[in-house]
Amino acid sequence: MNVALEGIRQQCEAANALVFEAYLDAFPWLLALNFRNTFMPVWKRIMDHTFGRASGPLGDVMRQARDAMNTAKSKVDDARTVALRMQRIQAATLPPDQV
Repeated sequence: MNVALEGIRQQCEAANALVFEAYLDAFPWLLALNFRNTFMPVWKRIMDHTFGRASGPLGDVMRQARDAMNTAKSKVDDARTVALRMQRIQAATLPPDQV
């Protein structure tokens, strides 16, 4: 998250804009990111240590749900990696005055 805030600050500095307004604009995203980083590890632990140990039909359903969630998270991480790579490629190919 510190990297994201620093990126916002640098963009504002390059554009000679007010950083506070950019932080306010990013607030919903930062709030969602904070919630995800706080809630998801707790949810995973609850699922692994309570429902994940259940046997029978409930345990099978919970394992399938956990596997689906992990697959979705993996796809999101892959997409984020590709997007960041594309941004770096674009920044490297643009002339310095357009970056």
